[in-house]
Formats: sequence, structure tokens, C-alpha cells
Amino acid sequence: MQFVKDWIKPKFKFPDADDDFNMQALGIDIAPITNYWNANAKQWNGLSVELDKGKFVIPDEVVSDAVAKHYHYAINERQEKAFKEATEICKNLNRMLEKKLIIDGKQKDLPNAFKNVRFGTENNINDFRIERRFYPIEWEILKL
Repeated sequence: MQFVKDWIKPKFKFPDADDDFNMQALGIDIAPITNYWNANAKQWNGLSVELDKGKFVIPDEVVSDAVAKHYHYAINERQEKAFKEATEICKNLNRMLEKKLIIDGKQKDLPNAFKNVRFGTENNINDFRIERRFYPIEWEILKL
């Protein structure tokens, strides 16, 4: 959070006053940013943040490394075949879902009939506001 304060500090009109007074004088309330930062601090740990044209950005190389560690690739034909089959099943189930051919409330039962298929949100977070669809269970496929 210090980088936010460092960015705002040059805009202070009263250099002898404390930071809170200066931010209030500028009409700036960083409490929401501070609360968000504190709630998610572990995710930001070790990331270097840069200021680019008034926007805080994480350098591409840092993002690439952080994202790349979450990617896993098939290492054998069984995995490739299972992923292809699960993707095809999901594509067809989602098409039926869109056409309302699946009885509402029964979607969650269908994956039990297939290996490596789940019903839920893309990121698998249980949030009723996010659309639910059928997806391959990648972590199961990678065990093959």
C-alpha cells in the first residue's frame, strides 16, 4: 500500500500536515483500497507494482510467471484423449442447456453420468451470480 501513498504524497497541499489531513483536503479516501489490499495481501505478496501513466500495473514478466505456474499440460495420449472427449461432452451439454433441453435443477446431476465432467462456474467458485455451465475436470484428467 505504500506505493499508493507515495504516488499521492506529491499532490499534498499542506506539507507540514499529516497524511490523513492532506488526503481529506484533496477529497481522497483510500480506505476502500486499503481494505481491499489488506484482505488480499497474500495474493500481492512479492509482486512489484509500477506506475504507468497514472495507472498501477504489474509488469508483464511478473504476471507471466504468476500465471504460468497455474498452467498444466497433458503429458500423454490418454490425457489428451480424455480432455478432448470431456470438452466435446461439455460442448454438447452446454448447447442443450442453452436450448433449455435440460430440466432446470437437474444440471448438477448430469456430471455423475460422465467421467471428467463437472457443472459449475468456470473458476469453480460457488457464486450464484456467475453463470453455471459444464466444464472438463482438468485436474482429474491430469491424473490419467
